[in-house]
Amino acid sequence: MRIVTPAQMRELDRRAQAEFGISGLILMENAGARAADHIAARLGEPAGAGRVVVVCGTGNNGGDGLVAARHLHNRGYALKVFLAGAEAAVRGDALVNYAIVRRLAIDCTALTQPPDAAAARILRSAAVIVDALYGIGLNKPVTGLAAEVIDLINRCGRYIVALDVPSGLCAASGRAQGACVRAQETLTCGVMKQGLLTDSGRRQAGKIYVLDIGLPRQLLEALPE
Repeated sequence: MRIVTPAQMRELDRRAQAEFGISGLILMENAGARAADHIAARLGEPAGAGRVVVVCGTGNNGGDGLVAARHLHNRGYALKVFLAGAEAAVRGDALVNYAIVRRLAIDCTALTQPPDAAAARILRSAAVIVDALYGIGLNKPVTGLAAEVIDLINRCGRYIVALDVPSGLCAASGRAQGACVRAQETLTCGVMKQGLLTDSGRRQAGKIYVLDIGLPRQLLEALPE
């Protein structure tokens, strides 16, 4: 099994774009689409499957979640998206996908204050909560609004699927950086992340699946096994 640090994963992404012309937007699309496939297979047919709640950050991990939400919406699943932060903070490829979600009229609420009772009820009623707050780029403890959102997610008692790594987990060391999502499943993108294989990483990540996001075979085969 190939395993990478966050720095190595960023270099794979960079080389995929610079050497092969595979844009970040394509990689984001692939990650979100494969995540949607996995979640749909778990839920079964949309009728009677319950609502999927996708909790997104404003960066690339949030963008993966927005793509997953779009694909699940197009398949007929009931969707709710929470954006943890202001709309104005969404940038780059994530912003492209946020605009699409808005045009599709998917139910989306930006949380700029701690979640209120209505948001808590929605999270507690979810069939699946998708954690797309933070990915491998997190390099400081989670505090403030994001910490309150993570705490609520953990207290909901619902089935949690984390995208790439559980939000708040250091993808290098596997240590929680302040508040950290406790997932039942983690869908990690492209290659297994080093931090998911530590004792604490496994406790936070639950069952781990590696999603094929279309990284060039030449790059993956050059990694040590």
